[in-house]
Amino acid sequence: MSELAVGNADTDEEEHPHPWPHIESMFTLVKVRKNSYIMRCLLCLPKQRDISAFKNSTSNLRKHVARIHPNKLAKYTDLLENHRKSKSSSSSDTLVKNAKITAFAAPGQGKSDQDDNRQWLKLPFDYMVRRKRRKPSMYKRRVTPPLMMQQKIRVSQRWSIKMSAILDDNTGLEYQLPRHQKCACHLLNLISTVDATAAGGAANETYKRLSRSAFAKCHALWNKTSRSTMAHETVERECKLQFLRPNQTRWSSLFLAVERIVRIHREQGEQAIRNVCTALKIKMFNPAENGFLVEYAAVMKPVAMALNILQGESSVHMGLLLPTLYQLRDKLKKLESTCKMCTPLVHALQQGIQKRFGDVMKEPELIAAAILLPRFRTSWTTEENILNAVRCAVWPNHR
Repeated sequence: MSELAVGNADTDEEEHPHPWPHIESMFTLVKVRKNSYIMRCLLCLPKQRDISAFKNSTSNLRKHVARIHPNKLAKYTDLLENHRKSKSSSSSDTLVKNAKITAFAAPGQGKSDQDDNRQWLKLPFDYMVRRKRRKPSMYKRRVTPPLMMQQKIRVSQRWSIKMSAILDDNTGLEYQLPRHQKCACHLLNLISTVDATAAGGAANETYKRLSRSAFAKCHALWNKTSRSTMAHETVERECKLQFLRPNQTRWSSLFLAVERIVRIHREQGEQAIRNVCTALKIKMFNPAENGFLVEYAAVMKPVAMALNILQGESSVHMGLLLPTLYQLRDKLKKLESTCKMCTPLVHALQQGIQKRFGDVMKEPELIAAAILLPRFRTSWTTEENILNAVRCAVWPNHR
């Protein structure tokens, strides 16, 4: 919602009529922009607080009342409801009034509707041609036979009743789009890429030095093996596996590439990596850098597994989100005590989860969705305040 801090400006604008007179007792018009109105809340006086509202919607005004003046929300809803009812009744009266327009004066007025329609259909051809040749200014009013006019009146009245019934439905909300839900997979990817870079800050010199040196050698290895067929054959001969190259557009690609290097080092031994580095004229990894890569793969593995669960193509429900996030947070907490070089990375991931999913992990709908899945129930969390909150929200009469 757009709320503008107001000083002494915007008071010298030209006079405009109030766009929504039915809420004039709560909001007054300050200025008119291209696609919006700047409305001033009279409930906030003496503080001047302006709200930007689109010309075709008052949703921003309702959000302001619900957030700042919740005790006035019922009054605001009543004003909108009364306006809708009066508008619906006036539109029905106008429809019936316009339907009483006399049809074109064809021969045989004063007779029954069927006689009038017969005579309308039996008009001479030259008479219709003369009407066709008249000036366009004479066709401002559409001419309809009487029986057809009555049928149109019945159809219009039927549809107007249905629309009025819909508009009179007291839901307490305006017609608006549902709240935007961000993609959980994309947020996890941002945590593993953007938020993880905070681990290399000035306060973590050891992690910063090891990560830069280790990843510099990794990128040199990836670039060499992807640009030369001879290097590709050398890796195939020495390591029995190929290196994976990270891709910016593929989630978890950096973790998979580092995991492949760690796997080759574990299965084929350090000599295989050394032979490849010697053949490609790349500096060999020292023991500290090897240990860093092993810890990096261990820390990022829970994040990659959570990402794979949430981006699955089948058996993916809304109830999977919170158990996955809570399990990820618990695994990172256990790694915090076992890591030696990647502790700053663990802290950065934990802060990223809290920053991007902190509010999501408290939503009653997501908590209820997780609890209602038989495979989870309440086993994914031990926080009683969360369970009590969802009980009060979903089952208000629960004891």
